[in-house]
Amino acid sequence: MRFLSLLFALFAVSLASPIALYRDLFFREYGVIKANASNSTASNYSNASNATNSTSSGVKPKLAIVVTGGYVPLTNYTSSSEVSITTLYNTTSTLNASQIYNVANTINKTLGSDKYSGVVVLSNENSVESLGFLLSVVIDNYKPVVVTSDVLPGLFVASSTGAISRGALVVQENSIYSGTVFNPQATGWGAVGTVSDSNVAWLYAPSTAQLLAPSSVIRTNYTNFTATNISSSSLPVVPVVYDGQYNSDLLATISSSIDGLVVVASGNATTSTLTSDTLPVVYASGDSSLVVPADVPAGAIAGGYLTPTKAQLLLTVALANSVSNSTLLQSVFP
Repeated sequence: MRFLSLLFALFAVSLASPIALYRDLFFREYGVIKANASNSTASNYSNASNATNSTSSGVKPKLAIVVTGGYVPLTNYTSSSEVSITTLYNTTSTLNASQIYNVANTINKTLGSDKYSGVVVLSNENSVESLGFLLSVVIDNYKPVVVTSDVLPGLFVASSTGAISRGALVVQENSIYSGTVFNPQATGWGAVGTVSDSNVAWLYAPSTAQLLAPSSVIRTNYTNFTATNISSSSLPVVPVVYDGQYNSDLLATISSSIDGLVVVASGNATTSTLTSDTLPVVYASGDSSLVVPADVPAGAIAGGYLTPTKAQLLLTVALANSVSNSTLLQSVFP
């Protein structure tokens, strides 16, 4: 278990090393980079890089750590010239949507300040997938956002210029993933980079998953999805049920208490006819299979490659922003 004093010392020494700290494997090329949170833009990588290395006052920006759980004893947390620390939660339980929205709101405010070059979200392992995905959807900023259960590799990744313009990232077991597609049941699959000690290497040029690409339906038609100041009382209720483990009158029984439903299918096949004229029902695979519209009952929504957890969160975001029509919802899902 690491103490923050040792962590900061190692972090500072590594950044001061004359040896190149981060080695990119492939050439990086950047287009227009938008920073919604601060209402400013960086026209190319050089400007974005400069934005993470200095402020208008000439003071070098620092990283922010947002604590929700994880592997560093909270009693040893102190801010320094390299990082600042905000503790929102200290839990081993999975964070709910309301708590993740609170984390996102804190991050948006932080990234809107030129005092900070990026954010590391320290999480318990149960919440890494949820945080990585929801932050990918609601945070649209070129600055690095890194979710991890181990703060030190998270700091090194967030300090790498290669982390710019990749959306929210997840660091787990020395691998770096897009928060959009990270699957804790398939670690090692889909990594975009790796981190070992203080060395960060990127496997691909900076990009985001198609689901959240600048030209995607979400980013072009639903810019309101990036709103993070949503009250817990207005968040929709979206439970998850397993295919075959409910009776046929389930929706009639609970429809007045929920706003949507996610059904976990086995593979991409389902024998269920569960659907509703009044509530959106999303089918998602429990084993990473691709679920397409032809696989689900008429009127239901196919969750694509999203896990049930991600499908639940994306449906929550959509409903919270008044997108409830099944056709429109299908266009939002991959």
